[in-house]
Amino acid sequence: MLNACKQAFSFTPRELALILIGGLGFFWGFPNSLGQPPAALPSPALLFTFSLAGLALTAKGSTKAAAGAICTFIMGGLLATYWLSYPMINFGQVPLPLAFIFLILMGVALSVYYVIFVLLLRFFQVRLPLALALIAGGLTWGALEFFRGSLFTGLTWFSLSSAMMGRPIWAQGASLVGMFGLSSVYALAALLFIPLLLRRCGLEIGKKTFWLCPLTGCLLLAALPLYGGVRLHYADMPPDEGRRDIILAQAQGNIDQAQKWQPEMQAATVRHYVLLSEKALNQAEEKFGRQADLLVWPETAMPFYFQPDSRLAAPLRALTAERGIPLLFGAPGMDMGPDGQESYNRVWLLNEQGDVSGHYDKEHLVPFGEYIPKGFYVPFASEFLQGYGFTPGQTKEPLRLRDISLGVLICYEGIFPELAQARVAAGANLLVNVSNDAWFADSPAPWQHLQLSAMRAIEQGRYMLRCTNTGVSALIDPLGRIQDAGPLFQSYVSSYKIKGGLLEEKTFFHRHYALITRITAYSPLFFIGLSLIMPLIRRRRR
Repeated sequence: MLNACKQAFSFTPRELALILIGGLGFFWGFPNSLGQPPAALPSPALLFTFSLAGLALTAKGSTKAAAGAICTFIMGGLLATYWLSYPMINFGQVPLPLAFIFLILMGVALSVYYVIFVLLLRFFQVRLPLALALIAGGLTWGALEFFRGSLFTGLTWFSLSSAMMGRPIWAQGASLVGMFGLSSVYALAALLFIPLLLRRCGLEIGKKTFWLCPLTGCLLLAALPLYGGVRLHYADMPPDEGRRDIILAQAQGNIDQAQKWQPEMQAATVRHYVLLSEKALNQAEEKFGRQADLLVWPETAMPFYFQPDSRLAAPLRALTAERGIPLLFGAPGMDMGPDGQESYNRVWLLNEQGDVSGHYDKEHLVPFGEYIPKGFYVPFASEFLQGYGFTPGQTKEPLRLRDISLGVLICYEGIFPELAQARVAAGANLLVNVSNDAWFADSPAPWQHLQLSAMRAIEQGRYMLRCTNTGVSALIDPLGRIQDAGPLFQSYVSSYKIKGGLLEEKTFFHRHYALITRITAYSPLFFIGLSLIMPLIRRRRR
């Protein structure tokens, strides 16, 4: 066993080069401390796809290809997600060596999806013509991203298409096929250049395949920004003057996570947010000539169970009643359930009179961050819960304010396409993503979270207001363009005008969501079946 592992992880110089290129491409393809990726490519993350495919098709044996996929992802993944160690060390009191071991184990677990990719690509390449095998590989990439976003509570972080959000012109295809479908297209574009590598490695490639595959890849990479450019052009035309402009205001409190949940901080936190809100509302009136239609605070902005008649609730109700402006804010809620009192990660809506007019309870909770899955015991996770072990919510309807229907996504929920789809299907014309990324310090995590959330705006063709405790707060337009992104770890207020009102039209992806999702998820099954049939057909012909 030891000898087999040693042999699998003994790489040739060419394989080491592919691992290095792929790992660095993964790292540079997403927001990180070294700034934006080089402009030479739509995203260096495409190099990650290309490198994995190169390992799949040139490695001597499947175990070598699988080992290369593990090493490539762990290298890129550790560089891009080192910030996961921050909450464990700073809040869970986990020693640094144990936190590092956890990151390695998580990397190995997630690399399983990329191991499946390289093994399936080898499987297709042996049984299908090379061009067909590459098409199957591209579609397999999107399917694996879909299942990674669904299985074991789901994790859509580092989707290949979300790496394009730094340049929204490259991401507009999500309005047609969604995030996972667009990942398939980009993976296919990268794979179509593989014949160049195979010829370089001395493998025989047909002349047509050698030229047609890269040419098709170039055409794909040209078509996507062309579509994006046309869409951006028409979106920037003057809006419909018949609809009322919408003015939004928000406050980013920048409350220290280490002190946030201390009882003595509760009254001070309320005062801080009320003062910031006065500043935000005054800013909106000065900029736009009238008061805001909605004021938004972040997830768990109020670090206590909100009760409308309590002493701590009085300043919030007074603010909304005096200014005549509705307030959307996060605070834990409690209701009686079948097993007694149950806590919820809740967003409340106060109307212009200061009364509660609705609430939304987070339905997709973070395992070990908001609840402990049954059968697990993780000592440091209790530190994250801060006494609030939450129950998943069941409320899916938008919160309504005259002509505004609010589709609320709390924190982590902003990375899941199906949740934004459900909000818009229920009638939401404005997506609101409230979050608290203070756990991850001044790291790339808040920017990566913003990037993924922006993909929901493109998929659904909706404005998204993103309000966070410590950043990044911003308004995202229906084409994924981020406007007035605030600073990290500073108190910050902002106000925005949406000219011509909120959009009601639905994107192609939204209208055909079920069909597109099924095709994305299950198309590899067609190629697996074809791969099994093709050898039989060849034998019969002989």
